[in-house]
Amino acid sequence: MADIERRRITVPGATLAIGLAGPGGRLEGSPAICVTHPAESFVDAARWLADAAGAPVVCIAPRGIGGSSPAPGGALTIDGAVDDVEAVRRALGVERWLYWGMSGGSMVGQRYAIRHPDALTGLLLFSAGPCWRRTLTDPACVVSPSHPAWRGPLAAAAIVDGSADPAPPDGATWRRLGAGWAWCRADGRALLVSPVELSAAMRNLLPALWAFDTRADLASVRLPALVLGGTADPIAPIAHVRELHERLAGSTFAAIDGAGHAPLSDRASEVTAAVRRFVAGNRSRGVSS
Repeated sequence: MADIERRRITVPGATLAIGLAGPGGRLEGSPAICVTHPAESFVDAARWLADAAGAPVVCIAPRGIGGSSPAPGGALTIDGAVDDVEAVRRALGVERWLYWGMSGGSMVGQRYAIRHPDALTGLLLFSAGPCWRRTLTDPACVVSPSHPAWRGPLAAAAIVDGSADPAPPDGATWRRLGAGWAWCRADGRALLVSPVELSAAMRNLLPALWAFDTRADLASVRLPALVLGGTADPIAPIAHVRELHERLAGSTFAAIDGAGHAPLSDRASEVTAAVRRFVAGNRSRGVSS
């Protein structure tokens, strides 16, 4: 198993908690992998992720989570997470690294590649497409108001599907359903439905996810990428993950049969093999210093 070291890194306006896992807790001599998510901390999983990848991993806890400083006003954003990833890279003295993002972390990675391509040797992007609003209009997405499971509860609460409206979700609030929760505009139209109450961080992030759309910018990305999704993912149906692959020139696509939204947990051996193949092929592109 890889060793793990916990550090606190000072970046503009904050101190961020990170977990560094690798041989002896070192980055030297091997391309490092950065892992983050805008509303969850993977710091405790740093050792597991490093072992899965066969390479050093730096896990960054987002603001307000896992010991990192709060986000300004409590608002979490995709671009704010990108800023923090780049600040940590510079603070650690890493020349270029490989970025690994899952779900919301994939969205951070997409924006990071668009804004800072020279900081990267490649991308591992799991379980997300290039436009969250588009995903929410898909009846196959379990948090879409158009999903068959929600038709009855929404009708009983006199709530209609508003997910096709691209307007900003200003003033959207949560309403309790008999079988879950609905995130609704002031006029009662539902933008998202969840079977469980979301964490405060995820609730704060939702406006940023609603605005997330990289489709017009992905053509500028010229980096090796592995785009991976589970064929049984109820949150990011595989068609949306495939669309990300199709918009990233030169990317490799892996559909993991039977895996859900967390394919590394659901099908560990298959995903680990795919990740290690990609990491091995990526090593020649750059090293940490």
